[in-house]
Amino acid sequence: MLNQTTNEVLFNGWSTLMINDLNEHKLVPKSVLLNPSYHDLVTHPHFLLSECLFNELIDRCLTKFRYTVTQKDLLSKINLRRNQIIEHLTIIIDSQSLRSIIQENLLKLLDKITLTRFSDWRHDLLTNGIIIGTCRSFNDALQYIISQYYESYLLLLLYHFENASLIDAFFFLCKNRSSYPLNKIWFDCLNSILKTIDTTIINLEVIEMPLIFDLHLPCARMEYENIRLIRQSISERREEEDLNEEDLIAKAIRQLRTKSIYSSNLDSIFTDPDLFKYYYDDQLSLMLDEAKILSITISVCSTFTLD
Repeated sequence: MLNQTTNEVLFNGWSTLMINDLNEHKLVPKSVLLNPSYHDLVTHPHFLLSECLFNELIDRCLTKFRYTVTQKDLLSKINLRRNQIIEHLTIIIDSQSLRSIIQENLLKLLDKITLTRFSDWRHDLLTNGIIIGTCRSFNDALQYIISQYYESYLLLLLYHFENASLIDAFFFLCKNRSSYPLNKIWFDCLNSILKTIDTTIINLEVIEMPLIFDLHLPCARMEYENIRLIRQSISERREEEDLNEEDLIAKAIRQLRTKSIYSSNLDSIFTDPDLFKYYYDDQLSLMLDEAKILSITISVCSTFTLD
């Protein structure tokens, strides 16, 4: 009772949360306070991304994806897949885990990309309507703008991982850890994808993401688009020039070697029976999905086409 009376006298109108903030003794260093840069703020040792906040951001980012499938009976697999992603990103922690890879590349993305909406953290701290209406202390407000900054970059990263099927390919890779070619293809695709970042999706409230389950290789959808363009090109050449089928096939293969998303790994895919089967099955899956052919399984289709 005496303590309560003392608090009312010394901290009249202050919430317990504000008093707790004072007890933490975390002051913003002068060098950070005088610098408008979000990047310098979040990379300061006092404000590094915590494991707890990372878990929270993963969940928040995943809720912004609207996954779609062509078959209604696959809807239940969307939640199962989401649970699998959360497990890999919040529970499984090792040097080659999806969590550690995402964290590492998140930091690289912070260094590489500047989002114009994050220009001055001090201005946002004082003028953001949500902060003014909900935050009850300076520390609360500071944590809010830091989490918003991280969330935007993490959303960008997860979008590119999903768009390139890197997550599904990682699940398959986990079952084949000893396969050096699979590991090389996965990490080469990751590095290639992150060279060009599309920041336009950051303005979307909901991100539409079509799903093809059980893909083996990353970037399979991008390879499918490359093959589509090659088919169109060969079809036009067939109409314009008097070429036999062998010449057309040779031209198609040359174009594929030049345009393939797998680049130098394409030779390994063509010479390794297992890799070629993964590659071939992925392309068949995408073809069947596009044509909305639901009654034929990949195994049956592969048997007919390869035989």
